[in-house]
Amino acid sequence: MGFLKRTCGKCGRAHFGSCLPKKVMCDLCHREHALPFPEGNKFDTLEQFASFMANHPYAIQEDIIPIGLNVPAGDTGIIDQLCVDSAGDIIMIWYTNDTSSKDIKYILDSAEKMESVDYEYLNTIAKESGSLEEYPNLREKFKAEFGKLPVLFNREQMIHIAINEHSSRLFTI
Repeated sequence: MGFLKRTCGKCGRAHFGSCLPKKVMCDLCHREHALPFPEGNKFDTLEQFASFMANHPYAIQEDIIPIGLNVPAGDTGIIDQLCVDSAGDIIMIWYTNDTSSKDIKYILDSAEKMESVDYEYLNTIAKESGSLEEYPNLREKFKAEFGKLPVLFNREQMIHIAINEHSSRLFTI
């Protein structure tokens, strides 16, 4: 398994992958899968890494609903994956091979544009991406997933940077 932290459902603390069960329930197909990290915990290409991570968002954070991939952040840039967590806050995920200062500035500029995003925008992105599945809107999917609605969508924002290098790593800002 890789070295991605996620919150333990039993104790509530963040653990590295080696502390987690060998199989995890997939949010997309609702079946158990082993997290198939390649030899040496590095994918050959960024595209392979991003595709794997986008299809296994629970490897980054357990309590999220994926909203969309390659989501525009105003005129600034693109967010690789946009999600909401169980509090209704926005989770922005970028996949990269390294973290240069240029990448960090791009990510922070893009993230800043998302501070004013409202529920209607999130719902539109979720509809357009097909992530609502059988639900008519994001509120219904959220309620089914977490059992309650948040007081407010997008009260706070979180940034995750998943890096495909010598060992797959995750940074949270």
